[in-house]
Amino acid sequence: MCHCVQHFWLVFRTLAGFTLYIADFVTDIILAAEYYRNGDYTWFGLTLGFALGPQIIVNIVLAYLDDDCDCCPYGCKWYYLLQLGVPANYFQVLYAFFRCKHKPEDVLDARETEDHDDQEPVPRAVNHLLPLARLVGTLLESLPELCLQIYVLLQTGQLSSLGIHPLENVTMATVTMTVLRTGQLSNLGTHPMENVTMATVTMTALRTGQKSSLEIPPLKAVTMAVSFLASLYSIIEWETHFPKVVALIWGPLVFIWKSIDLSARILALSLFASISNVRYWVFVMIGAHWLVMVGVENYFCLSSGKGKAWMDPGADVISDSNRCVKIMFNTFVIAPVDVFTWVTFGSRQRTEVQPIVNSALMLVANIVMVLAWYFAKDSESWYDDPALGVVVGGSVASVLFQGMYWVCYRPCCACSPIEDVYVTTNKTTMCHCVQHFWLIFRTLAGFALYIADFVTDIILAAEYYRNGDYYWFSLTLGFTLVPQLIVNLVLMYLDGCKWYYLLPIGVPANYFQVLYAFFCCKHKPEDILDARETEDQDRQKPVARAVNHLLPLSRLVGTLLESLPELCLQVYVLLRTGQKSCLETHPLKAVTMATVTMATVKSSLEIPPLKAVTMAVSFLASLYSIIEWETHFPKVVACIWGPLVFLWKSIDLSARILALSLFASICNVRYWVFVIVVAHWVVMAVVENYFCQYLVKGKAWMDPGADVTSNSNRCVQFMFNTFVVAPVDVFTWVTFGSRQRSKVQPFVNNVLMLLSNIGMVLVWYFAKDFESWYDDPALGLVVGGSVASVLFQSVYFVCYRPCCPCSPIEDV
Repeated sequence: MCHCVQHFWLVFRTLAGFTLYIADFVTDIILAAEYYRNGDYTWFGLTLGFALGPQIIVNIVLAYLDDDCDCCPYGCKWYYLLQLGVPANYFQVLYAFFRCKHKPEDVLDARETEDHDDQEPVPRAVNHLLPLARLVGTLLESLPELCLQIYVLLQTGQLSSLGIHPLENVTMATVTMTVLRTGQLSNLGTHPMENVTMATVTMTALRTGQKSSLEIPPLKAVTMAVSFLASLYSIIEWETHFPKVVALIWGPLVFIWKSIDLSARILALSLFASISNVRYWVFVMIGAHWLVMVGVENYFCLSSGKGKAWMDPGADVISDSNRCVKIMFNTFVIAPVDVFTWVTFGSRQRTEVQPIVNSALMLVANIVMVLAWYFAKDSESWYDDPALGVVVGGSVASVLFQGMYWVCYRPCCACSPIEDVYVTTNKTTMCHCVQHFWLIFRTLAGFALYIADFVTDIILAAEYYRNGDYYWFSLTLGFTLVPQLIVNLVLMYLDGCKWYYLLPIGVPANYFQVLYAFFCCKHKPEDILDARETEDQDRQKPVARAVNHLLPLSRLVGTLLESLPELCLQVYVLLRTGQKSCLETHPLKAVTMATVTMATVKSSLEIPPLKAVTMAVSFLASLYSIIEWETHFPKVVACIWGPLVFLWKSIDLSARILALSLFASICNVRYWVFVIVVAHWVVMAVVENYFCQYLVKGKAWMDPGADVTSNSNRCVQFMFNTFVVAPVDVFTWVTFGSRQRSKVQPFVNNVLMLLSNIGMVLVWYFAKDFESWYDDPALGLVVGGSVASVLFQSVYFVCYRPCCPCSPIEDV
């Protein structure tokens, strides 16, 4: 039975690869012929070139590797000269399988126990030659093909979206302006004939827009789907073909990683190429990436020959080749693949430079290209914001996967997909790996949220500037940049005066230093975690101190003072724009226009995708920073305290943000929100400094060794309480080690928060200019959330002390 299953699996895997290879090639040729028939000779030439060019490279590589002919050292088989090497090898393998000339267990055992050049022709083709041919052929054919087809869709979509007759544009604009003017001056609404005219023109425009809003022909859709599936299959098969790799573990992870990675890269290249004035610069970007990776790959292949390789040299098809062959292979096989994605090659030496350089190039290039397209495109489309989110989010997620790949794909890691390590690992090594993985994941997640929060705010500010909303632009930009100055000043005092704090880029600089130390295994995870529990913060090593104290503090202060004001501003903007559109349209006219143009959808608080993503990232970043900060103190059990903090702060932050935003949306008193915020800040600055200065002998909330300002002078503590602790108190209560345990601090902050939230929301509720569907839910959320937050605060004050048996502190 086992023999039969193995035989079936080998046949199925080979047939699946052959089918995808043929389907990918044939659909590309058919699409090229379609372009030629329609007179699109440029697209015909590019499609045909992308289909045939990689086949030449693949056949040259196979001709060199398949050298079992005695008369010629580099192979002299006729089908390589005709560029038919891949299907010829497939037919030979399938013929051997169907005639049962090779047992499946012999083929699989040869992969695990024999070097590639010692294997018989059929096992060598199945285990090494065909996976390499599929990988290089499909990636260098399918991915450029996908970029080209998406570019063609974008170009044709842009051209056809202008296909509304000019007279229809003029008529629709004239009628719409007439409706708005008569609605402002009169209560009688719009003339019925204008309604009919507007309805006819608008429906015509909508139909035209629906048809031209990126309709994909069936042939092109099939071609693109086959190309993407063939690329994914070739990568998964290649990554799982190495000896001792567990396909059931590594395959699904590679599928998820590469689905995200390829989608982001293909979209970024296609969107950038669709910009009319700079479309040819996409070749400059690709060429620069290729040249950089050529230099990196060849340097570390030739100069670091004594280093550890990614795989056993016996699994590397060019391990015994001379330098010239290795240079050619790195230049025309590995580096072109690096332009689109990262793939494991046995010839690579294990250094941190290769993945860091490729990931940095990919991340920066993707974000730059998609931002250039977003702000330089000629027209608005429904896919603008989703495409921006997919590229930026996918690029960041790909970097996270790359980091986990670097950590796990090594013999010292217990969660490695390499079988002999995975099976023989003891519990101690597994625990070590889990700790290492958790530290890596936690740090990468914090870095990703920090970058995403900052980048989305900058993009939104640029969008406001482009739309002429300079007031909102300046506020958004100010809320984004000012907290970074405060964070870098704090880090400069705690970590010394270093050049990156002056720029100020201290937070990403610390992240890169920590990640570099993790990836190089310079610090054991248990040492970092033990340092948090047993050593004072100023006695810990730089990496341990950054992980345990500096980065949580910078994330907390940076995200709360940036994200929460940013959230209040964006909710305020939504409310103001919603009110404006509601007040400008007469109710009778709104009903009439809703039937035709859906005009009231916008006035009912429709959230643009970019703004929705920005707000969601800001809220998640704030929650994550608070949870990480609350659980970073010594002896705090994260699995107990983390979920409670998540629940508490989700309610607390929602109520506070809504209260401030709703109060600011009242036309006559909008600037009074700054008076309330400043008054709260001044009161808490006095309270915090009084109990820090004059009750120094009282019990602190935490061990002074975990407080970054415990050994500072009074002036520094005063500045820290005034410009860090008190501003955070305006939005929420967070544990700071510098606080003395006193009932006055939480009591004062709770009273201020409860009274101000309920007072602001009641003033808004009775002073608002119009009724909306969200009035009662908003009132209930603010009042109920404020009361619930007070209850959580009371539980926190009771339980967060050594004498309480339900304390989240571990030793209690």
